[in-house]
Amino acid sequence: MHPRVIFVGAGPVGLMTAIQTKLYYPDLPLLMIEKHAEYKRSHSLFIESSSFKGSHPNEDFQKFISRLPSKIRTNELEDLLLNYARKLGIDIIYKEINDCRALQYEYPSAEIIIGADGSHSKVHEQIFNQEYQLKKTLRYIAEVKYDVLGSTRAMPVLGEGSLALQYAKHPVIEFIGKESEGKTSVAIRIFIDEKTYDAMKMATFKAPYHLTDKNKIDSSLYKSMTGWLDARQTMIGEIREENSERISVTNLPVYASKDFVKRDNNITYMLVGDAAFGVPYFRSLNNGFLCSTRLAKTVCALLKQEKIKKESLFSSFKKSKLSNETLLEPTEFYTRYMQKLIKHEDIMASLRDWKVSSLASTAYTVQHLPVNKVKVAIIPGAKEFVRHAKASEEPSSGFFKSSFFSSVQSSEQNDVAIVPKHKGCSIM
Repeated sequence: MHPRVIFVGAGPVGLMTAIQTKLYYPDLPLLMIEKHAEYKRSHSLFIESSSFKGSHPNEDFQKFISRLPSKIRTNELEDLLLNYARKLGIDIIYKEINDCRALQYEYPSAEIIIGADGSHSKVHEQIFNQEYQLKKTLRYIAEVKYDVLGSTRAMPVLGEGSLALQYAKHPVIEFIGKESEGKTSVAIRIFIDEKTYDAMKMATFKAPYHLTDKNKIDSSLYKSMTGWLDARQTMIGEIREENSERISVTNLPVYASKDFVKRDNNITYMLVGDAAFGVPYFRSLNNGFLCSTRLAKTVCALLKQEKIKKESLFSSFKKSKLSNETLLEPTEFYTRYMQKLIKHEDIMASLRDWKVSSLASTAYTVQHLPVNKVKVAIIPGAKEFVRHAKASEEPSSGFFKSSFFSSVQSSEQNDVAIVPKHKGCSIM
């Protein structure tokens, strides 16, 4: 095996980059090295069709991406891309890389090594010295993931959601996945403060807490979790798969590597996907796909010693005539595109900050309104839910204002992202 290009990481973005690289350069010896033989994540993702702007024009590939559903589980997407990559003859091996520089000695034919190994990238750590041009935390969240038998739906904010919110102690966002094999994945994201996050750092995606770990979970947060689950069970009648609840906490960061291309010991290293930069709420995958298209062009032009025509971030700009000024060196082309995309996403994060502040204010108001007796009377299961909630405690007052709401007011200079409205997503 004598690869000229090596990918460290074969997740969705890495695979999308490798596929397009192979389409641009069919004879290119290419190798992907992935740590996990089976993809570890299975949460729902939202794919935007605009993420494929400028992608390789191959007819079969265009049919392939046009058939990708807008809502898909991560492992299902990875399987589809993996099968397509193998169809093109892309070599993939499974092993953990601890020393990125050792790859050039193991594969002396390698000219380019691409870090597509996620937000905890070894390539970024060892080659790019883990340096960032942008790094900030937007928000802290606790997430409860579980599976429902059959189908389910979100609770609308003007219906069951408002009642659930009045007995919660935190603002909540629901994400409803697509039913698959008789089950539907549900994720409940609960906004928490930094203190709660720090106290529960041990609850991670790989080592989640469960509802039986009550003594490890902040009491107010635990009541919000169990209250919301009870609301969904009593008012919309969903049936959770037994013991499927997984509880984790995370921060929602915006970050960008200081550099995206680096020359080290005659090897060109590049970053793509979460290894390069990331923003929350489904933007990372879509941005990763945009970058994968540009990186594939960059890799092929670099190997063929060609230049690339400068392109705009937005298609609305008028196309200019091809001239020497519009042709860029491959690495300059990729770096310019990445910088423009990061600037755009950072601005969008700032706009979402205002939305989060508004939602927090609205949620605070809803929580302190009297319980709507008409809704309790007409919404199926509402009486039972209210009875359960009152048995636990009276409607919330104080915690939300003193913790989350005050943190929003004191951090308006920070950028906060809020998920765009998707079918199956309800913001409370």
